[in-house]
Amino acid sequence: MVSVVPLEPGLAATVELEVSNGDTAVALRSGDVEVLATPRLLALCEEATVEAIRGSLTDGATTVGLTVQFDHLRPTGVGGTVRAEASLDKVEGRKLIDCDPMFGNHLSKLVTWKGESKLGVKPGEAFRLRFHLRNAKLYSFEIR
Repeated sequence: MVSVVPLEPGLAATVELEVSNGDTAVALRSGDVEVLATPRLLALCEEATVEAIRGSLTDGATTVGLTVQFDHLRPTGVGGTVRAEASLDKVEGRKLIDCDPMFGNHLSKLVTWKGESKLGVKPGEAFRLRFHLRNAKLYSFEIR
């Protein structure tokens, strides 16, 4: 069985960076000015998210961002300081920890989360399925 620790709202972290020459758009080849590069700002934001969940996942587990959207409105020159804050405000969708275990051989088996079979997504809305198998083979699946 997969050991999963649920992430709960309220996790947060703040990280700061004093902009150095290596953090600039020129150094990262993302522009022609000696100011904080947008890719470096994104990396700082990702660092904050990693810090926010540090210690909340099982060993060897990680999480990755799916969507990033931000406005980089003000240039910060070398020697300036920027801060990134990350907080987990809500957890959306089904969680692996809530999935009811499935055992045995089945030609047809309904997957449920705490007894509920609905995926919780609207028709046409994107979603991701992840299968965790142990000593098993998955030959096919169907979504209705």
